[in-house]
Amino acid sequence: MKTSAMRRLLQRRREFRSETAMAEDSSPSSSSSSAHRVEIKTTLLYGVFASHKSYLIGVRNLMKREHADMLCNKIMGKMLPPELIEIVADYLFEMEREVVMEKWVSERRAMQENISRFEKVIVDCPALGGARERMATSPIKTTLVQNSRPITGQNIRLLDPDTTTYIHLCCTRPSLAINLPPRMQAPTPISSAIVYHAGKAKLVVRLRGNDDSRGVVHEDQVTHMPDKGREAFQEVPKQIHRLVQCEGVEDAMKNWDADEIQKFVDLLDLTIVPFGGGDPMAPGLHSWQRVFER
Repeated sequence: MKTSAMRRLLQRRREFRSETAMAEDSSPSSSSSSAHRVEIKTTLLYGVFASHKSYLIGVRNLMKREHADMLCNKIMGKMLPPELIEIVADYLFEMEREVVMEKWVSERRAMQENISRFEKVIVDCPALGGARERMATSPIKTTLVQNSRPITGQNIRLLDPDTTTYIHLCCTRPSLAINLPPRMQAPTPISSAIVYHAGKAKLVVRLRGNDDSRGVVHEDQVTHMPDKGREAFQEVPKQIHRLVQCEGVEDAMKNWDADEIQKFVDLLDLTIVPFGGGDPMAPGLHSWQRVFER
């Protein structure tokens, strides 16, 4: 009985190995899967985060405030003293602010719809210019930051959006630099990339400076690109070691202006999102990464 049982076990193992080999042969070839590239972008941030919802509503309300002031001064500018015009403008603005809040759908799954609708209204509104001028007087720099939600972990809700968005507020942006071995020239935002060989692939590294409406965002961009037909590099270790230096952190800390941050928060009535304990208005240093599959 024991001999027959052992034979059946060995037979089952041979069948399992055969099935596994057939599955590997029928799976997509390595050449087809090598078409995918993985890209990682890293940006250094120093400051605080505001909720995207409060930012969109705040900008919309600021435009409503500008529009109410413009209407009241244009219609009643020569009939009433400035004090009464301001009272009427405040009353008109309160009514408009209620309309703005009613247009925001409270359901969690409607977050992306809310963002798209409010962004379109902001762009199309004629009072955008006045709101931009008031925001431009502030030295605060803003960056739209996204944070993806993992598919496993605690407190997972099916109706929650896949990505949470924040508005990062800062006074001075730090940056990243690549430390290379001696006699090697590190890339800059305007120079060519550097390349590492990693097994059957190569790593292409660039430093980029992306202009946005409120300054320059520096990012460290790493692209993993499969090397087709480069058999000579198969024996090269697949581990790549990089020293990445944080620059401008001391300047960002020294130039932090809590009063200007508070003025900007009050201007748009922003909701600050705390990360960890302590004062939510206290600045923090974060590394923001974006992973792309091309």
